[in-house]
Amino acid sequence: MSKIIRRISKSIIKKFLYIFYNNPNLLKLLNLTLYEFRKDRQIFLKENLDHKYIVHANDIVSKNFFINGDSDFSIFQKSIKILKSIGFIKKSLDSLIFVGGNIGLIPIQAVKNSFCKRAIVFEAYKKNFNILISNIYINDLGNKIKAYHTAISNKKRIVFMKECSVANLGDVRLFKSQKSFQKSEKVNCNTLDYYISKELVGNNSLLFIDVQGHEPYIFNGSSKVVKKKIPIVFEFDPKLMPKDYLKYFKILFDNYKFFYDLHTHPVKKFFLNKENILNLETKLKNNYTNLMIV
Repeated sequence: MSKIIRRISKSIIKKFLYIFYNNPNLLKLLNLTLYEFRKDRQIFLKENLDHKYIVHANDIVSKNFFINGDSDFSIFQKSIKILKSIGFIKKSLDSLIFVGGNIGLIPIQAVKNSFCKRAIVFEAYKKNFNILISNIYINDLGNKIKAYHTAISNKKRIVFMKECSVANLGDVRLFKSQKSFQKSEKVNCNTLDYYISKELVGNNSLLFIDVQGHEPYIFNGSSKVVKKKIPIVFEFDPKLMPKDYLKYFKILFDNYKFFYDLHTHPVKKFFLNKENILNLETKLKNNYTNLMIV
């Protein structure tokens, strides 16, 4: 009798799990319930098929990934699809350069799914960097992903980082001075050109940037990347950028021809020039989008 009960119980559990894992809405509900149940912890483990990730509790980026399993990876996939369609990529990238890597969700998925052979990741905020390193090693990617605990900007210097949102540990911004900030983190900073030379990055690469408005300064220190015509994906959010951000875009205007607005459906292609960037800023109305320049 007990054997029959065990068999019936196993059968019911299997059916229950099958229903959950084949219904995206039910699976999201289950993930949300698990996330809320564990919110009293600082971090917890998310397992996703053959991937494992340590994620923050009480952080919007980690929460979205835990529930939906995305974390802007769809933006990366869209970029790869476009690059293949225009003949820039044949099979996979040699290198993914990721500035503002957070806890490594996108670069780890990119390497695991063979979109690129290796990734070079920069994360300045110590709390995120520690988890980034852990995620690299629990996924056995220490030989394919190299992580630097440093900020990237237009010159070598010391900068200060400040959490600008308690609920979003991705919203950590750079400031030149520690003034007016009681809780800030001092971080070393250098140009992307410095690391590109060290890492021997070739043309078959992609630069992905997510740094809360600091992108123009990174462009200003990335002449070697620009001269190689390496495609660049970045978050375009003018309200977070310096008011004179267009002067930092000049290096892009001089070396690239087009940009794609990755938030449009279908994706739209534009000539890369001052007029079209200003038109896009007006259209956004204090919102943001992700652009890829080629």
